[in-house]
Amino acid sequence: MHSVVNAITDPQTYGTVLAIYKYVPVFFLVALLVVDAPYGRFGASFGFEFGFSKNTAKVAWVTMEMASPLVLFGTIFLVRSSSPVELAWSSGQWLCVTLWAGHYFNRTVIHPLLCSSMSAMHIFTWLVGLVFNTINGYCNGYWLASHPFSVDQPRVQLGLLLWSLGCASNIYHDHLLFALRSYKGKKRQTGRRYMIPVGGLFTWLSAPNYISEVVEWVGFYLICGSQPALLFALSTMGNLLPRAYRTHQWYGRQFRTYHTYHRKALIPFVF
Repeated sequence: MHSVVNAITDPQTYGTVLAIYKYVPVFFLVALLVVDAPYGRFGASFGFEFGFSKNTAKVAWVTMEMASPLVLFGTIFLVRSSSPVELAWSSGQWLCVTLWAGHYFNRTVIHPLLCSSMSAMHIFTWLVGLVFNTINGYCNGYWLASHPFSVDQPRVQLGLLLWSLGCASNIYHDHLLFALRSYKGKKRQTGRRYMIPVGGLFTWLSAPNYISEVVEWVGFYLICGSQPALLFALSTMGNLLPRAYRTHQWYGRQFRTYHTYHRKALIPFVF
């Protein structure tokens, strides 16, 4: 156990994991421009013999997402405990861990409770998510544990504004999708499994929940200005922006009249 703790808190380990993390945004972007990640509306074309059914999809989601806060807080505790000197804990660090906890409380508790059902998830999707959340939590936790900073800076305040707007928008548009999913009466009338979401930024975009999460983590990067936070923001872009574009195309194929909504994929009125 002692050797494991030493390995986790070793700056060399952090440097190695961070070096690996640098390739993740490119991997996500390239991979998801070629193939759709096998979950949600894009999972039908993949076999789920190896994966989580609709009955166990929430378990997969929670265990995958829970890795990020558990690893982040565990890393912070171990790094600070192993330090030969007592490290001060700053207002900036408190802000970052609070935002992280708030986001993942929504992801691991509120989101599964409010979502009436979740699509089957391929085991590969779950593994990739678990590995990413572990790397991300470790790198951001290690950096936060040893980098105190003050919230009394313009970039921090701008970042907090962006994070708050992105988080609120993400939650709001997720709830619009939850309401749509649970509206079974219309599904029976139309015979369709899917419906066109309306309200909020759905007026202009096909996947505002994805774009909102990108804004959220760009804001987080502005708050702490760290390399791990930058990689998190870039990885979120690499993962969700291609998915938002694919979602836009998918709606166009599923609904003949979708073009009459005049929505864009990524940027309102532009693209």
